[in-house]
Amino acid sequence: MASGNIKRNERKSQCSGYSPAQKKDELAIATDKGLFLSDDHGLTFTKMLSGKRVTSVTYGFSAKDMILAGTFDGKSEFDTIDLSTHNKVPIDISSVEQDELVAIVQNPEDTNVTVLATKNKDIFISKNGLKNWEIIAKNGTGLSGQ
Repeated sequence: MASGNIKRNERKSQCSGYSPAQKKDELAIATDKGLFLSDDHGLTFTKMLSGKRVTSVTYGFSAKDMILAGTFDGKSEFDTIDLSTHNKVPIDISSVEQDELVAIVQNPEDTNVTVLATKNKDIFISKNGLKNWEIIAKNGTGLSGQ
């Protein structure tokens, strides 16, 4: 974990996440060189997931301040990062096909519900706090009964 400004060769952003309304000064930027977090409107950044190609990032809505981040290096990985401690917790997504995660959305009303979207337009949902994943769309087409 490094602190400071983003270097020129680390500026290619994959995506960004903005903190929920109660913490308007926080910002997360996903790059192909890692995840950059700022708590001062982007004046300075702390580098997390160093050397990883971060493909998706969002702020969680649980009582604990956290980031949800997807990385890809031949296979997808999904982590939560506690913003108070910067501890990273890997989330098992073995039931999610090995496709690049491009979007992560957590339900602000029910934080047990999270949705992942992939580059190949597959959509997965967890309704039990990131424990199990169910596919609800394949190649952009909803599955029967979903």
